Amino acid sequence: MKQKNPTKSTAVHPLRTKHITPDTPARNHHHILPIALSLILLLAVFIGVTHFYGISPVGKVIETPSPPINLDLLGSEEVVFEKVPKWSFIVTTSNVTESVQYDVQTILAKNGLLNYKVMKKDSKDALAQGLLDEKLLSSTSLYLDQDAIVDVTFTVANARIMVTHGNFVEPEAAAIHALDSNHQELLSKILDAEKGKEIKMFFTALAEAQPKLEASWKQGGTLVPITTGFTIKKTSSQNVEAEFVWTPTTDGVQTLILKATVGNKVSTEEYRFTVGNLIYELNETNIPGLVIRKTSDGFSYDIALRATKSQQPVSLPCGSFNLAFSGIGKIKSIYTWNEKIAQFKPGVPSEFAILESGYGYLVELKNIEPLTLSGSCKITSSQLPSLYTIPTLKKGFNLIAAKGDKSFEFSTLKAPPGMAIDTTYVITNEKPTQQTITELVPGKVYWVVVS
Repeated sequence: MKQKNPTKSTAVHPLRTKHITPDTPARNHHHILPIALSLILLLAVFIGVTHFYGISPVGKVIETPSPPINLDLLGSEEVVFEKVPKWSFIVTTSNVTESVQYDVQTILAKNGLLNYKVMKKDSKDALAQGLLDEKLLSSTSLYLDQDAIVDVTFTVANARIMVTHGNFVEPEAAAIHALDSNHQELLSKILDAEKGKEIKMFFTALAEAQPKLEASWKQGGTLVPITTGFTIKKTSSQNVEAEFVWTPTTDGVQTLILKATVGNKVSTEEYRFTVGNLIYELNETNIPGLVIRKTSDGFSYDIALRATKSQQPVSLPCGSFNLAFSGIGKIKSIYTWNEKIAQFKPGVPSEFAILESGYGYLVELKNIEPLTLSGSCKITSSQLPSLYTIPTLKKGFNLIAAKGDKSFEFSTLKAPPGMAIDTTYVITNEKPTQQTITELVPGKVYWVVVS
């Protein structure tokens, strides 16, 4: 655990072994002000300051017996001492480099004072003990090693005791890496797979403190935790490694989400297994379908227009599409609106003969029969797997679409200087629907109004 280098304190070390009864004040750990009014004033000032600055505990409230509190990860947590009189915490103190577990025992006396005792794990010798006032805000500092720097602070209020790391430095988010069966790092996050052939690989998460590593399958907008085939194999103070074993049963794209948690920091990585070279598929009944496949020199795609005479939203995942193709006679009109074309005009072609990725188009067919637009994009391996770029917005109407095969956050879009995004719509075969957009999904078309 990385430690700060605080200024050395002149505070007196607490009494470490002397027994203190619930009715006897702790001389070195607790200072009861002689005037109750001063205590009340102090409490009022504290509440006011914490409310004004938004100060709150870093961790959660513990109401049932739980694993030891890791202060190196969370900084602080609260314990309801009447429900959990015995609990433990793990901390790296100021004078050591390895974390140590400490056990805490608390007893609430009839006069409202909380008697606490702190010991190292598996030891009965008290390193620190004393009294805290349960009725009025009370706190004390603990010195758990051989220096004058505060290691832990206990604070009591509202029937809870909050334990706080005295030298807490919030750990950085964990870095997640994928390794093949020979423990060689994989650079691409799009992984080829074969139906019926077992895949064995490893995932590691590295951080300043030991992270928690989890895996889920992404099914639409839902994450389904993996219960079999994902096994933690190795752990250390700063690393965790898991083995992943899986056999594909169908062609298509399977998206695996890895999640690493360190304290309050969460990092995620997305890995896609392409079975049968299919890397992306969009199949919703009220918009054209989209399939993207990986090829030897890039990608190919098929856009399947539905059998309807309604205007259908169309977007390309990459490159451009020349309208001089064999199926052009089946199209009645193509409409768009961007910085190059400021109006809708019927006809094919009208003001344009080429469709471009990043823009949205409305395609109207002559007859109620399906039509597929097929294209390809030659992209070098250095450009994989990221195919998308951020569409450019202008004042007024914008018909836009995500490029590539990955969704990305709508908040990434920026309006021109001095302007703002006013209204957003998602376009389907039926009609544009005004709604809040959180992400741009490849294959869908969005109408964004900027003013």
